[in-house]
Amino acid sequence: MSSWEIPEDFNPKTKITIIIPVRNEGAYIYDLLHSILNQNYPKNLFQIILVDDHSDDDTVAIINSFNSDQISILPLDQFEINDTFNSYKKFGIEKAIELANGDLLVHTDGDCVVQKNWLAYFASHFEHHQKSFIGGPVNFHAGNNGIQNFQELDMMGMMIITGAGVQKKKGHICNGANLAYTKSLFEKVGGFKGINKMASGDDVLLMQKVAAQAPEEIAYLKNSKATVFTQSAKTWKVFKEQRIRWATKSSTYKDKSVTLELAAVFFFHLSLVISLVGSLFFGRLFLGIFVVMLLVKIVADYLLLRIATRFFNNEDAMLQFAPSLLIHIYYIVNIGILANLRGSYEWKGRVVK
Repeated sequence: MSSWEIPEDFNPKTKITIIIPVRNEGAYIYDLLHSILNQNYPKNLFQIILVDDHSDDDTVAIINSFNSDQISILPLDQFEINDTFNSYKKFGIEKAIELANGDLLVHTDGDCVVQKNWLAYFASHFEHHQKSFIGGPVNFHAGNNGIQNFQELDMMGMMIITGAGVQKKKGHICNGANLAYTKSLFEKVGGFKGINKMASGDDVLLMQKVAAQAPEEIAYLKNSKATVFTQSAKTWKVFKEQRIRWATKSSTYKDKSVTLELAAVFFFHLSLVISLVGSLFFGRLFLGIFVVMLLVKIVADYLLLRIATRFFNNEDAMLQFAPSLLIHIYYIVNIGILANLRGSYEWKGRVVK
């Protein structure tokens, strides 16, 4: 799949609504809105709807400080929501879509920053290819510690796998921090109906609904200049809760090829750990199995991440390959087990099931 470039004669026509769910994003929301309002895209062709999920910091005050006609806030506290409700984000996105005047709905998160041609890449791709569900690349900002460096390298690898899955029309995954689809497609597939019991999954589960009903509409926006940068978890505790939140969606995936691939990855890494522990008790046979499996992982991960770091123009990240390899083994096994044992996780001060 070749990279998409904005045509030199591109004359934007697409009306866009940018939907941003936020909850206590006071530390990041200014940078995000500043990057969006300075887009290289006609201001009369896009609006921004921020869905405020009961923020109790200065998020709303910072949004209001922009005093822009392009920005509107949809506060969820105006709706009567049962205390046992689980899916605030999907509910808020649905309400924002009802208010949207754009034909193309572009989604990102409150802790992100976008590049200046972000909307132009989506609009030009949409107008040229006429695909109504488009995923885009996401990466973390450069980190300051080991766990953040690992996340940056890990995310780049996941984005290559994401793009390859779309190209091969199987293994449909995407990231809601950089995603676009038409209002008409959202309505055609029934929105979040059938997947609205899960707190997360407004991206992957929706994509799999589209893949089941209109697979020809799915595309991937391949260009590093269309990348959205988001915040990595600064501590292992926050990282663990985030990845458990991501992993809990897998049990509800309609695309079983994704579930099988995730299960294969988990059991491969679990076997690595078992063979290493087994070598302490049963000697060379288990040690030999461990060495062979570890070599397979090293070669496969290295080749994948070389491609990924080149795409993102960040080959220096490969300096973190060795420590990240060890973290990855522990992370896959640990999160895989916890995601299946725990019935809830913590997200931004809220315990979610």
